Amino acid sequence: MVIGIVRQAVQYKKKCGTESPLISEGEYCCACGEALRMLGEDALLEQVKPMATVKEVKALVLPVFEKALEQAPENPEEKRLLHLLIHSRVVGEITDEIRVLFDS
Repeated sequence: MVIGIVRQAVQYKKKCGTESPLISEGEYCCACGEALRMLGEDALLEQVKPMATVKEVKALVLPVFEKALEQAPENPEEKRLLHLLIHSRVVGEITDEIRVLFDS
C-alpha cells in the first residue's frame, strides 16, 4: 500500500460531486484521522489508533461524526468527509501498515 495514494484518494472523494464511498480500511483510517483532528478530538484519535478493526473504531466515533454533521459545518468538504465516514461499509482489520494512516 502506498500511503500517498490512499491520502490522495480520500482528498479526491472529499471534493467529488458524485458518490465515491471509502472502499478500504486504509481510506477509512486516513479519513477518520483527518476528521477527528478537524473536530479537535485528539484524545479520541489516540483511543482509536490501537484498535484492531474498523468496526471497533466505528462503534466509538460514529456518534461523534453524526453530531458534528448535524451541526452542519459551513465547509462542503468537511460535510462530505463526515458523510463518507458515517456511511462507510468498510469493516475489515487494521494492520500496522494501515494504522499509520490515522496520522496522514
